[in-house]
Amino acid sequence: MKILIAAVILIIVFLLYENTRISVSRYRVTCRSLPKEFRGFRIVHLSDLHTKRFGKNYSRLVDRVAPLHPDIIFFTGDLISRNEKKYAHKVLLMKRLMEIAPVYYSLGNHEVDNRELTEKLAEKLIEEGVHVLVNSKEILTRESAQIEIYGLALESYFFKNPTGDFKQLPPVTKAEITELCGKKTDNMFSVLLAHSPLPFSEYEKWGADIVFSGHMHGGIIRIPFTKRGLLSPERKFFPDFTEGVFRKFGANMVVSRGLGKLRILNPSEIVLVSLK
Repeated sequence: MKILIAAVILIIVFLLYENTRISVSRYRVTCRSLPKEFRGFRIVHLSDLHTKRFGKNYSRLVDRVAPLHPDIIFFTGDLISRNEKKYAHKVLLMKRLMEIAPVYYSLGNHEVDNRELTEKLAEKLIEEGVHVLVNSKEILTRESAQIEIYGLALESYFFKNPTGDFKQLPPVTKAEITELCGKKTDNMFSVLLAHSPLPFSEYEKWGADIVFSGHMHGGIIRIPFTKRGLLSPERKFFPDFTEGVFRKFGANMVVSRGLGKLRILNPSEIVLVSLK
């Protein structure tokens, strides 16, 4: 019995540790059409916070981001959860991140499912200076060069059926992306903030040079000695695109394991990308 109790205590301690620690993943990503003025540009990528807290006023998270000295911070959706009622603490987090670098925020499926709160949150974030991209774009200038940053917000039915299941979800197509975000500008380097990484091939067809995504939560449970996760939010086993950098033809995609919700062998993740 003592051994069983000790084992249970160890498991609880391990799970608490796994769900509170923060890791930093660093990638250097080569983009063939990147203007030379953006070489060495440092991007912190965050995603999928949901209801997770990292100390008072998110101090542990902010204190891990600050020493990375990013030029820009991307937050690719699920800053909130669909059942949340309050948002002031999320505004505080974004304000603290903005003290480090400009913040660009795109929506995830939980924001789309919680439209009333999201509208209030977005309005307040815009007032505070956050770049909120909802099927829209902004131009970023560095020295004499410019790049585009798009934020894609897909409707709920691309993530879950009205019945609550995940069977036969409609595919995201290049035409759908164009309808929502417009046509990608010719001869301009384009960044796409898109919550789900699953339509990567369509993002590439649309013309994205680099995509930043989350949504997959690293597969919830990381499988030891592999680069695979166990389960997707769509309840698919061994899903693709759960973490890291992926390349298709001329496009790159960076997927964050995210920050929130239950995770095993899968610490909350801050991603640092250096463009080259």
